[in-house]
Amino acid sequence: MWFNTISEFLSWAGIIVVAAASLQTIAYMFAHQIALRVFLLAGTSLYLIYYFVAADDPLWPAIFGTGCIGVTSVYGLLRAIAYRSTLTISKLHFPIFEKMNGMEPGAFRKLMKTAEIVTFEDQTPLTQIGVIPDHVYFIIDGELDVNKSNIDFTMEPNSFVGEISIIGEFAATATVFSRAGSKAVVWNRYRLIEIMDKDDRFRISVEALFSKDMARKLAQAAKVQ
Repeated sequence: MWFNTISEFLSWAGIIVVAAASLQTIAYMFAHQIALRVFLLAGTSLYLIYYFVAADDPLWPAIFGTGCIGVTSVYGLLRAIAYRSTLTISKLHFPIFEKMNGMEPGAFRKLMKTAEIVTFEDQTPLTQIGVIPDHVYFIIDGELDVNKSNIDFTMEPNSFVGEISIIGEFAATATVFSRAGSKAVVWNRYRLIEIMDKDDRFRISVEALFSKDMARKLAQAAKVQ
């Protein structure tokens, strides 16, 4: 009895099952989504092979069920790869992506779907101290004139304006004006919050981006004072 059990376990069919189970067990040890899905898919593929050869006739119900799982695994893997790929970022937006250092490509693409790129013809007020702005800006070209705590200073490009209203719906802590000819990416604040509320992964990515920018500006403001 024990000999027969061991023989079945060590048969090529048994080895396939053990290998499939091992791969899928290893998969859950990965936090990285692509590695996790690759190992799950490899294990699913071995299970499919087993269901084809384990009996005299293929085990069609098991093959169908496992095949459906395999299809969803492939779809999830492709989505995970696409989310991390920069290949689908347009040439127009890629320089902006490079300036938003550290943001995932998938989150950036979603962020830019609701964005508008604007060139300011005149000096334009972007935020007023004590007021929650209607828009959030990312300045990609040109300097800003800032008044904070009765101190006037200039802000360099590659900075967000109004992002504090997204993090905690806080009013602006400074009055900011763009200069004529400045260029910015502009988001409707309410629309952006609506999208963030529907996608936790996107929300976390955007909040991390804004928090990093806020920390950098606080450090710069401390030097000015």
